[in-house]
Amino acid sequence: MPGKRGRPRKAAGAEPSADQMRRLLFIERAALWTGQVGRRAVATTFDVSISHVTSDFHRYREMAPRNLSYDVAEKCFRPTDAFKPLFETEDPARILNTIAASVSLPKQDRGRLLGFTPSVDVVQALPAAIDQTLLVAV
Repeated sequence: MPGKRGRPRKAAGAEPSADQMRRLLFIERAALWTGQVGRRAVATTFDVSISHVTSDFHRYREMAPRNLSYDVAEKCFRPTDAFKPLFETEDPARILNTIAASVSLPKQDRGRLLGFTPSVDVVQALPAAIDQTLLVAV
């Protein structure tokens, strides 16, 4: 169309882009695992504008209208009592392993990987051999 600038708008009902899918998964995981998710956290984690994030929340709420409610006082979205993950549910052991594996990543990269940014630390292996009999007694 002559006179129009920028990218063409996606048709209603079009599949989300790969980047938007990562942000939608982040939104869902953060709501599920931390009990809240805000626009600024998504924008900061993915280095996108608030307007991008606003459209991501709009898209997520179209896909799962009963999952999130907006908390006006805290300016964040919270999972509702009817919350059911839209994307595949994950094995908690897998999430714990991913958290442990992400300990050396910067917080922003950990957020992109996990969908939330927990504070983590991992106990490092002891440099000496451990006596099994002693360990069992402990």
